[in-house]
This record gives sequence, structure tokens and C-alpha cells, in this order.
Amino acid sequence: MTIALLAALLIAPTGEAYTMMQNDYGAGLYWRQMPIKFSVNPENPFGLTEDEVEDAVLTAAESWETVGAAIEFEYLGFTDTRDMGFDQENVIYFSDEWDQGDSKAAMTYNWTTEDGAIVSFDVGINANGFEWTVDELDPVMDIENVMAHELGHVLGLGHSDIDDLATMWESTSSGELIKRSLRPDDENGLLANYGADVPMGLACSSAGGNTGSGLGWLVGMAAAGLCLQRRRRQD
Repeated sequence: MTIALLAALLIAPTGEAYTMMQNDYGAGLYWRQMPIKFSVNPENPFGLTEDEVEDAVLTAAESWETVGAAIEFEYLGFTDTRDMGFDQENVIYFSDEWDQGDSKAAMTYNWTTEDGAIVSFDVGINANGFEWTVDELDPVMDIENVMAHELGHVLGLGHSDIDDLATMWESTSSGELIKRSLRPDDENGLLANYGADVPMGLACSSAGGNTGSGLGWLVGMAAAGLCLQRRRRQD
């Protein structure tokens, strides 16, 4: 089962399995300005508390920050926003009006400039076709597992071509937890895109949503999702 992308994938150098996303102009995606600010809408129909959803997302973000690449996330807190669009607010949310394909557990949209600089993103979580949990023993979709993958797309990484144990492998399954932990291929892709830096921790702020200079400089959009892998494919 494959994932439909609105952006092409830039193949990594020979010997590497990671890929980079590209926009419609063929430019690789990356963040020019740090920190990457985002909010979470924790509202969900699965009985998960705000703190449970928040902790799962922040732990997934921290997994990428501790690689040692020159990236930094800044968490802005909760928001009421629950839609996907270039609205100057980067949001992770559950969608109960899912129209991205029944097999997709989540979808990341990046808005970019012509040269590939990402200026905004949204991550939608499919609340129609899947059940979600933060419990490692619950055999449904794990939020931290899937968010680690989607945040890789937020950072401009595409799907791993070879390593099916990588966080950026293209598919998942109910009860899977392996994407919570980054593999060397994931780390190498991040370091290739941003270079090395000292590890940076999550910053907290009471400020409002992400601000930008308007629509005039926005020229591209790229999207990538994580698809359900039926267990029979593992036989």
C-alpha cells in the first residue's frame, strides 16, 4: 500500500535509505527559521485527556530534538483550531471530517517558499477511521508512534526507502510502537538536512500562534501521510 504525496521525494545519496521531500519547484524542504512553533488541539472522541495527548506529541518532538541537529521546536500550548490551511498557525489536531483517504492514519501539510523554506504546517490525525491511544498495551493506533513519523515530515523528511524499522518508513499498523524510537537512518536524514548542533530541549511559551509576513511569499505546498499496513503484509 503506497502513500500519495503532493510533493516529490528527493532521493538521498547512494547507501542511504532516507529521502527528502520536495515542493513543486523541485526544492528540498527545510526550515530556515527556528524555533518551529506549534500548538495542539487535544479534543478527541477516544477519552484521552489533554495532558495525555500533549505528552505524546511533545515526547515525539523531543525524539527529533535530541538527535543533535540544528533544529528546535517551541510548543505554544493548546488551541481550538481544527482545520488544515495556511492560517499562520501550526496545529496538530484530530479530524472527525477526514477526507485524506481511508487508509491514511495522519497527514502532514507543509507550506513553502519557492526555494523550499517551510513557513507553516498542519498535522491532521484521522479520528474517523482509526482508534487512538497513548497506552503501550492497547492494540490500536499509538499517538506518539505516529506523531514521531509526521514530525519527520514537518522537518522535511520523506519516507525511508529501505529500512522498514525506521520512524520514516511509509506504513504503520495498530499497536505499533517502533516509530517512537528513531533509527540511524532517520537521524542521518535530519543531520543531512540541518547539520549538527548541540541538543536543544522543548521551549514553552504563553505566546499566541505562529506569525508570518503574509501570503504573498507563499508559493508551494507539500503533503505526506502515514498509511495503515495490514498485518497480513508482514507474513
